[in-house]
Amino acid sequence: MKKTIFLKKVEIDKKVMSNNEKLVRDKCDSNCQQKLSEVMKTFETTSNQILTDLKNWHKQAYKRNARLTKAQTLFEDKKKQTSALEHQLHVETSKSRSPSRQSIFANASSTYSDVSTLQSKLTDLRSELKEAKDQYTTAERRYRAFRLKFDSVTGTLLEQLEQTGFFFNYLKKKK
Repeated sequence: MKKTIFLKKVEIDKKVMSNNEKLVRDKCDSNCQQKLSEVMKTFETTSNQILTDLKNWHKQAYKRNARLTKAQTLFEDKKKQTSALEHQLHVETSKSRSPSRQSIFANASSTYSDVSTLQSKLTDLRSELKEAKDQYTTAERRYRAFRLKFDSVTGTLLEQLEQTGFFFNYLKKKK
């Protein structure tokens, strides 16, 4: 009889242990699921922030590139205008040096006026050209400095994004 009581007690202990193990396992599973959910939420938040930062940097790069292009275009236009005006002045001065005597006396005042006007326009245009060149070199210098910073920061952001693991999942979803 003692032996049967002992066996029944062992069976009851096994059932209790089995139930306790189930409870512990369920508790552990729920804790792990909760932790995993929190970690995934943190990764998602971090990844979204990094993607937003990258987007903002690309917007800035686009704006800086537009400014540089605008400054370069302005400089090139002023350069062409200056060159055209220099050519026109050269033509006028060569005309005034080589005409016949009659045309010299007849057109002397208008030729002198034309040459003076062209020289003053050329002086103004050269100063505008110098200013445009200064603006262009400043814009180019700023763009290069920005580009160095841009490359550094975006590289760091991409590394951070890669560490979150979101980047690879994002690429897999795109395919």
